[in-house]
Amino acid sequence: MKLPPALRAPELRLAFRVTVAGTAALAMARLFNLPQGFWAVITAIMVMQASIGGSLKAAVDRFAGTLSGAA
Repeated sequence: MKLPPALRAPELRLAFRVTVAGTAALAMARLFNLPQGFWAVITAIMVMQASIGGSLKAAVDRFAGTLSGAA
C-alpha cells in the first residue's frame, strides 16, 4: 500500500536532512583533507534523528563517548 505524498512529508524531510548532513560532513572532511573522512559521514548519519532534540542528545552522547575514550 503506497501512502500519498502528504502522509510521507515527515519522512521526506528527515531524508532531506540526513542527505544534507552527510553531504556537509563529506565536504568538511575533504576540505580538511581527513585521512578517513568516511567516519564524519557515518557519524552525521548516526546522529540524525526524527527530531532536533533527539539529534542533539545523540550528538552529545557521541561526543561524551569520544572524550571518555580519548581519556
